[in-house]
Amino acid sequence: MIFSGGVIGGARPAQGVTFGSGAYMLRGALAGVGDGYTGVISFWFKVPSSGVFRELFAGSPDLTWNGAVYARLGNTGWVNMVCKSTDRNTTRVSIATNYAQSNGVNEWYHIVASWNSGTGNRLMYVNGASAAGASTGTNGIIRYNNAYWALGKQLDNTDYFGPGASMAEFFFAPNQFIDLTVASNREKFLRPNGKPAFLGRNGEKPLGVSPSIYLTGPASTFGTNYGTGGDFTPYGTFTDEGSAVTL
Repeated sequence: MIFSGGVIGGARPAQGVTFGSGAYMLRGALAGVGDGYTGVISFWFKVPSSGVFRELFAGSPDLTWNGAVYARLGNTGWVNMVCKSTDRNTTRVSIATNYAQSNGVNEWYHIVASWNSGTGNRLMYVNGASAAGASTGTNGIIRYNNAYWALGKQLDNTDYFGPGASMAEFFFAPNQFIDLTVASNREKFLRPNGKPAFLGRNGEKPLGVSPSIYLTGPASTFGTNYGTGGDFTPYGTFTDEGSAVTL
């Protein structure tokens, strides 16, 4: 059965998008988003080589390296999600994969994480398995009220995601929470067969409300935000990634 938007049997094929050299997406403050304690993020990525720091996502009140919220791929393959205090001097959330969980090249990885910096709940899963890296943080409010949000670069332009790296189904929901220790909740993002779950036309299915950011391919419309926070402006070259998004 085929539904609108290319949805087949309740799940549409995810389209990966490859970032060219220096390519990134940028927007201003996320509409309707204030500081808070909770958050959920989910995305797929694929890289052509190791040994390189790659910036996945960042939010900051200014165009400096000192992001208030960011996700980064380390040069040995670890993925780290970080959220900081309103003055950016205290780390509220830091959760990471072990490098061996996410250091392959030319293969897709899925990351999903949720956190509550009021209770100290910090969870990350990679390809359906609990992340084995460090999980730390000091409880308190997180700075989500940022003037700049970027996908694919650090805001001071020192690190980029590309060239040749790909991303798919980018979902970010500040001030929302889901208990990822529950397998059925993880399956709202990653199906048991290793394929992306259908997140809803506007990303509303996992949490019952649309996230602030939901970006999905093809490359020609990747900056269109189906979430509530407003569209992103693309800079540089983006192309459709040729392989199926699957583990």
